[in-house]
Amino acid sequence: MLEKMGEKLRLKVAALLVKDKRILLVRNKGDKGFTLPGGGVERGEDIYDTLSREIEEEIACSLDEVSFFDTYLGAIQEDGRRNFAFVFKVTSQGKPKKGKDVEEVKWFSIKEILAGITGNNGLVKFIRRVKAKLY
Repeated sequence: MLEKMGEKLRLKVAALLVKDKRILLVRNKGDKGFTLPGGGVERGEDIYDTLSREIEEEIACSLDEVSFFDTYLGAIQEDGRRNFAFVFKVTSQGKPKKGKDVEEVKWFSIKEILAGITGNNGLVKFIRRVKAKLY
């Protein structure tokens, strides 16, 4: 757990998979909105190892190419924490499908994400900020 000016931050990684100008998002079990696949960095774990583990768990794929893309600071959660994520642009081996903690895997256009249909306002803000460098 990191702290920023008294604020508790949870360190995460997220994968940005882009195919045919569409972005892969997941809806985790118990969540209403979609988000980029990824998850929390465990104590002592390298962020690249976390990314590989999370992609395998969430979309049942292996990573192929990985490059740092950007960072993302999420909204304050109910427990008072905020997620700070390193976002990596990745390609994967295999066809993405639901992993053990995922309810749904779906490709969205940038237009759909910006229209808010994913149910994730933080994701809308992130995509709006980085859309010029997506392709």
